[in-house]
Amino acid sequence: MPTVESIQDAGVLRVATLTGDAPWVSVGADGDQEGFDVDLAHALAEKLGVEVEFTTVDGPGRVASLQSKKVDLTIGEFSTTPERDEVIDFSNDYILNPGQYMVVADSGIQTSEDLNDESMVACIQQGGTSTDLVPADIPNVGTLFLPSTDDCLEALKSGQAHAMTQNPFYYLPLMDKDPGAFKILDGTFGTNHIAVGLQEGSTELAAFVNDFLVEYQKAGKIDATFEKWFGFEMPTEARP
Repeated sequence: MPTVESIQDAGVLRVATLTGDAPWVSVGADGDQEGFDVDLAHALAEKLGVEVEFTTVDGPGRVASLQSKKVDLTIGEFSTTPERDEVIDFSNDYILNPGQYMVVADSGIQTSEDLNDESMVACIQQGGTSTDLVPADIPNVGTLFLPSTDDCLEALKSGQAHAMTQNPFYYLPLMDKDPGAFKILDGTFGTNHIAVGLQEGSTELAAFVNDFLVEYQKAGKIDATFEKWFGFEMPTEARP
């Protein structure tokens, strides 16, 4: 398993991250990874004194890449769950984000209970925590699983899905960009605890990451990076 020393000796921090999950992670005009989690990964690599090497994965790949030891860490809107915690390790939380449903504004859908019908379809990113949370919240809804959040947005726009599942950090910039097109339903279907994923047994590296996260937060860097990428001040309820 990776240690602080082994990463520094290698001169590179190997990080798995999502694709198509702006503003957490996306590919910029120059072809490089960019976003809130990308800045976090670069800051952590800088603390270690090494370069960062990104591997882009889908939702399930965030766990698989750690289990296969292809990467040292996963940083990609990665929620802690009891199931994941059985096979990998996590740092302390660095941000909290509540799950919410978004629908097309003129769909006539007013509440999550309106979605709780077999004629309705909710789009869920493959391998995300919504896989379990949504059926528990609205058990009668049909589900459409797609590789990325952006794919779910396209499914919502095209009518393949009646709702998509994400968090307000994703929705709010989108609604500012396209006002009047979408509506966030009141209420939440659970709060995701976002953390850094590590290979199982990476105790020493986890302690280093936790110390880094404390410094990152105390220095105000997480607030600045959040506002840079999400376009608004980090909400109080997002703080662990």
